[in-house]
Amino acid sequence: MKKIFLTIFIALFFATYSYAIEISVGPNYQDLDLSGKIKSNGTEIDIEDHLGIGDDEPMGMNARLKLGRHNLILDLVSVDFSGAKTLTEEIEFEGQTYAVNTDVESKLEYDLYEAQYHYDLFKFNLAGWGVCVSPLLKVSYYELSASIKSGVNDESYSEALPLPSVGAVGQINATKYLSLLAQINGIDYSGDSYMEYRTVLRVKPFAYLNIDVGYKATEFDYSDSDELLDLDIEGPFFQCSFVYSF
Repeated sequence: MKKIFLTIFIALFFATYSYAIEISVGPNYQDLDLSGKIKSNGTEIDIEDHLGIGDDEPMGMNARLKLGRHNLILDLVSVDFSGAKTLTEEIEFEGQTYAVNTDVESKLEYDLYEAQYHYDLFKFNLAGWGVCVSPLLKVSYYELSASIKSGVNDESYSEALPLPSVGAVGQINATKYLSLLAQINGIDYSGDSYMEYRTVLRVKPFAYLNIDVGYKATEFDYSDSDELLDLDIEGPFFQCSFVYSF
């Protein structure tokens, strides 16, 4: 997936050389809270109540290519939620039973690769502020795994989830140094859904630097007869990007 995203980025760069080009790259920090339920060939398991899985604070990378009104954004992050707890009720996972009073260690982790394209379709002034509204297309690719370990059992479940979604981005430029962005995107198919919400306050103290402070929430709702992913992942994030224009 990393090679695919890099190839897309380079191809668009050379294919659109006639545009004014802006490239920004930088790290981001997230403080994520996880809640919800999982199931894999067993019972529904509450991530917090049954397993005691807590927060994670991952570091990721972000790259953005702006070509006139065209925007391509690539994101990469690895997330590792973990916890330990003594079970207060019996659970079953991957066909194995974990009895009451069993001490378990659990993990839910994923690598996330995201590619987003949006086009600045509507641009206008409102009360002296610059406003831009952009439809978007996004692909989020999750390599996800969950595991539960005790003194007797050590079971794991893994899933690769390519999740395309559509939505919109809105941006208000209060001044050339300060912007507010909001984004919503998702997909709903045959009772399963994936939704993402994001708000960002962007400060641009210098022409070559963007500083973003924001909040992101992601909702999974995927199930079949044997498996369930009903997850809410949310929290604040901080991002610093170095900008180069030519």
